[in-house]
Amino acid sequence: MQFMMTNVKELLRLGIEEHELEKLNEATNDTDQDVQVVEILKHLGALTLFLLLEFKRGKRVLCQFWADSIRLDPDAVDMYYNKVLDARKMHKQLDDPCSSEYVNNSEFERLALITIRRIRYEANMARHPLFPQGRAKELIERDDELNKLLIPLFVVPDDFEPPEDRYIPMVK
Repeated sequence: MQFMMTNVKELLRLGIEEHELEKLNEATNDTDQDVQVVEILKHLGALTLFLLLEFKRGKRVLCQFWADSIRLDPDAVDMYYNKVLDARKMHKQLDDPCSSEYVNNSEFERLALITIRRIRYEANMARHPLFPQGRAKELIERDDELNKLLIPLFVVPDDFEPPEDRYIPMVK
């Protein structure tokens, strides 16, 4: 098994944002070389991660990742869906993430995106020295759990073949 590789050209095709590209250039010495995705995870935003994951592994793996990331914050569904019926549908979607029977996949993706961004933002705030330390440890641990979810997604199994439902974005 080896780690999945990417390069700046591929990330540009996926629509990486400027500030992410700047962070990436600071982290890596040579932008033309392929780099292991796990080495640059912390420099990529949630949307770029979603697109890269869908491009490399397919929609099914991406949907499962959405569900797993939403589960990191048990209150996320109830917090963002104030209608009980919508919240119940979203909880059912978590059990079967690749089905669009319960909610639209864009809603599911949006909730995962919000959750991941909030986890990352709160962890960055918790690392500030003036942040109350009791809650800081919990927030940083949750960010670490998110990273633990991400790393196996970017490991390429020996018998891996690119998915048939792979989305290939247009070059900007």
